[in-house]
Amino acid sequence: MKIAVVMCHNQPLETKKHIGLCYTANKLYCDYYGYDFYFFDLSKKYTEKIKNICPKTKRLRFISWNKILCVSQIMQKSEHDYVMYIDCDAFLIQRNSLCEIFNLKNDITFISNYPYVFDYINQSNFVDMKNYSYKICDQKKWSNVPCSGCFILKNNERNLNFLRDWYYQTPNTHENYLLRPWDQAGLWDLFLQRIYDIKVLESEGFLANVKHLSKYKETKNIIHSSIKTNITYEFVQNFYSNLNEKKVIETIKKNSSCCLSLDSL
Repeated sequence: MKIAVVMCHNQPLETKKHIGLCYTANKLYCDYYGYDFYFFDLSKKYTEKIKNICPKTKRLRFISWNKILCVSQIMQKSEHDYVMYIDCDAFLIQRNSLCEIFNLKNDITFISNYPYVFDYINQSNFVDMKNYSYKICDQKKWSNVPCSGCFILKNNERNLNFLRDWYYQTPNTHENYLLRPWDQAGLWDLFLQRIYDIKVLESEGFLANVKHLSKYKETKNIIHSSIKTNITYEFVQNFYSNLNEKKVIETIKKNSSCCLSLDSL
């Protein structure tokens, strides 16, 4: 079984320490399990923080929408059976293989958006996310909300259509938010439509803060560093003891020529 893991970022790896750390950890993970690892460097095409053009409204969207194009490109141009995406500020722990983490009998599986959904419903600037949250999940079971930051797809035509439909979503969100919607809102719109059988891995979710390390270190397989978190080498070494600054620099330098760019946006 051939599996690909995809990351992307709009800045060079060398400029963001926590991104370089996550990149190296994921490369080590893929090397260990024999997965192909692809990193899309979007910095040459886009220098702004927010840069993606909605194909319907022609308005700017957050650059995170480009993850959909990156995954789609790998699916169309490779013979992998499954393609997994993980955000650039997250990394996989070398505890279990993807076959052990995910149920690969499912065509589409996302990790849970828990515990971030609590942040959404408590912040006034996320009023639209509050509305989504109440619609798509039982208030007593927040863990069945999909998170766009990590997912795995079986490589087939139906899932390519899923990516296209997701990319073309124009989220019906709060007026201020509508100007620059996140890919997360587009995913939740599509999830509500029930067109695709989207499974949520409730046992895995991005940790809101690395302070949860002691609680989740022995049970979680995916760690979210968060751009707001001052992630350190010492923290990552809890999972990869041989990962240090020299290793990160060497890995980035060795694989810099392998970074991909999108064919078209």
